[in-house]
Amino acid sequence: MQPWIRPLTTAGTIAGVAVIAFGLLEFVRAGYGPGLVIAVAILIVGPGEDWGQAYVRRTAPSREEGEIRATVVDRVTSLAFLPLLGLAIELGRRS
Repeated sequence: MQPWIRPLTTAGTIAGVAVIAFGLLEFVRAGYGPGLVIAVAILIVGPGEDWGQAYVRRTAPSREEGEIRATVVDRVTSLAFLPLLGLAIELGRRS
């Protein structure tokens, strides 16, 4: 891994944890639905996608097949993420 990638990864992880924590806190404190939906969306495209890609790469019969499957995981998590953000917007409008 290139040395400059680690600080970017760390910054992204810290930002993700902060947004998830804030969203969950707002949901628990005030019942604010968009916070919960955004937290779930970030969990899907963050650690959920990372875990899914690692799993399919590890269990694939070849490196090439692993990369194809990892691309599928990327696309599926993106398809889950975007409607959740749309739902968060709609819930925010109703609040």
